[in-house]
Amino acid sequence: MEPHYFAFGITDRCQSHCSTCNGWQTPSENRQKELSTNDWKFILLSLQKWIGNFDFIFTGGEPFLREDLLELADYAKGIGLIPKVITNGLALKNKCEAVINSGFKDITISLNSVKNPEIHNLSRGRKDAFKITSDVIQNLTYLNRKNHAGKTILIASVIMPSNLTEMVPLAEFAHTNGIGINYQLLDGGDSFFAANNVQEESLKMFDEMKQQTIEAINKLIDLKSQGYLIYNTNKQLEAFKNLIINSESHRRKEQAVCETVVEQRISSENSSEKIEDKINPDLIQTEPVFCNTEEETNSEASCKIGNYNFLIDPYGNVRVCFSFDAIGSLITTSPENIWSGEEAERIRRKIAKCDKSCKLLNCNYHDGDE
Repeated sequence: MEPHYFAFGITDRCQSHCSTCNGWQTPSENRQKELSTNDWKFILLSLQKWIGNFDFIFTGGEPFLREDLLELADYAKGIGLIPKVITNGLALKNKCEAVINSGFKDITISLNSVKNPEIHNLSRGRKDAFKITSDVIQNLTYLNRKNHAGKTILIASVIMPSNLTEMVPLAEFAHTNGIGINYQLLDGGDSFFAANNVQEESLKMFDEMKQQTIEAINKLIDLKSQGYLIYNTNKQLEAFKNLIINSESHRRKEQAVCETVVEQRISSENSSEKIEDKINPDLIQTEPVFCNTEEETNSEASCKIGNYNFLIDPYGNVRVCFSFDAIGSLITTSPENIWSGEEAERIRRKIAKCDKSCKLLNCNYHDGDE
């Protein structure tokens, strides 16, 4: 089976200091190792020759901090690929026309509030974030219509404790502007880019703010039935609710994992890994530890993203899950050999035993897997 979800983290650089992400803290010396324009063109062409035409998304960091991003989008489109991008919008203040005229098919802009701008500003760690991003969204929407460009413009919003009251206003803002919106439930904290407070905030929402969270998701399901362009499927939104409703068992599982990791680190005389090392993909050495055994794994509930995802970081490393080690490097190995290699199979077996709820993340979720 070939992969069919492609996400390329083209840079770790970012102008935001998001409360849910540590990526912006990646050391500058590591950022200097980013792949070049020609490296990315070679990778795109190699993938096209292997897979054929496919769609993919450029992520970051903030992708538009790469001056060659529009060039790469146009190149990808020119060889038959369908490039998309997710951005915080902060670098697009004077680039909206160029973006609308570029090879991108979909443009997704992150926005966590609209009624209370300060919520978005705090989540992004910038006092000017809401003003710039909201203006960019409306400018892109206007130019898309004016130029008959046919782009799909979306808002991406994280459902978290601070912005539960913003879920409906965000959907209404998108509806008024004739664009779509995609929600992501804040969950987990095992990805190497997850900020230290993510698990604490997640549990707060699952426990202290459980009812408020469920009500917010119910409202989104209702708005979707009214024709609002909410891109999450009903099945995924219901899965969000089920996770919240059953958060007690979820928390026990997560606590068991944490206790296992702590015990192993205490007992390992040779372990010198630091939590902060997980910020940079190149520094990840150890594998996540999971409490369930292979015999306990329910095949129907097993995470299958190892068979779907092809995730490339700014340095050419390939992963099938952000919580696991890379399965290879495109600097030294072809994409098809990485995908079918022994390391890829080893990681897939571990992922199949993983019972974490991060399988509900938008980059991992597939309706048919539940």
